[in-house]
Amino acid sequence: PTFQYGCAQNPVFLNIYAKFFQQFGIHLPHAPNAGIYHQYRGDVSVSHKGEILIWQPAN
Repeated sequence: PTFQYGCAQNPVFLNIYAKFFQQFGIHLPHAPNAGIYHQYRGDVSVSHKGEILIWQPAN
Protein backbone atom coordinates (compact mmCIF):
# COMPACT_ATOMS: atom_id res chain seq x y z
CA PRO A 1 0.00 0.00 0.00
CA THR A 2 1.10 3.53 -0.70
CA PHE A 3 -0.19 6.43 1.36
CA GLN A 4 0.53 10.13 0.89
CA TYR A 5 1.39 12.47 3.74
CA GLY A 6 -1.52 14.78 4.51
CA CYS A 7 -0.77 16.92 7.55
CA ALA A 8 0.16 17.12 11.23
CA GLN A 9 -2.87 17.42 13.49
CA ASN A 10 -4.58 16.59 16.77
CA PRO A 11 -8.00 15.34 15.62
CA VAL A 12 -10.85 16.41 17.91
CA PHE A 13 -12.63 13.05 17.56
CA LEU A 14 -9.73 11.34 19.34
CA ASN A 15 -10.76 13.10 22.58
CA ILE A 16 -14.08 11.25 22.40
CA TYR A 17 -12.43 7.92 21.54
CA ALA A 18 -9.81 8.33 24.27
CA LYS A 19 -12.44 8.95 26.96
CA PHE A 20 -14.46 5.94 25.80
CA PHE A 21 -11.48 3.56 25.71
CA GLN A 22 -10.19 4.70 29.13
CA GLN A 23 -13.00 2.77 30.80
CA PHE A 24 -11.44 -0.41 29.37
CA GLY A 25 -7.92 0.50 30.47
CA ILE A 26 -6.79 1.52 26.99
CA HIS A 27 -4.82 4.76 26.75
CA LEU A 28 -4.85 6.77 23.52
CA PRO A 29 -2.57 9.81 23.45
CA HIS A 30 -4.61 12.86 22.53
CA ALA A 31 -3.61 15.90 24.59
CA PRO A 32 -2.24 18.66 22.31
CA ASN A 33 0.74 19.26 24.61
CA ALA A 34 1.64 15.54 24.62
CA GLY A 35 2.43 15.34 20.91
CA ILE A 36 0.88 15.33 17.47
CA TYR A 37 -0.53 12.90 14.93
CA HIS A 38 0.75 12.74 11.37
CA GLN A 39 -1.99 11.89 8.89
CA TYR A 40 -1.36 9.80 5.79
CA ARG A 41 -4.20 9.70 3.28
CA GLY A 42 -5.71 7.07 1.04
CA ASP A 43 -3.94 4.11 -0.42
CA VAL A 44 -3.05 5.48 -3.86
CA SER A 45 -2.67 1.99 -5.31
CA VAL A 46 -6.36 1.14 -4.72
CA SER A 47 -8.76 4.05 -5.19
CA HIS A 48 -7.37 6.37 -2.48
CA LYS A 49 -9.27 4.80 0.41
CA GLY A 50 -8.11 4.72 3.99
CA GLU A 51 -6.22 6.88 6.42
CA ILE A 52 -3.38 6.27 8.86
CA LEU A 53 -2.62 8.35 11.95
CA ILE A 54 0.88 8.02 13.42
CA TRP A 55 1.56 9.45 16.88
CA GLN A 56 4.69 11.51 17.51
CA PRO A 57 5.28 12.35 21.18
CA ALA A 58 6.38 15.88 22.11
CA ASN A 59 10.02 16.32 23.04
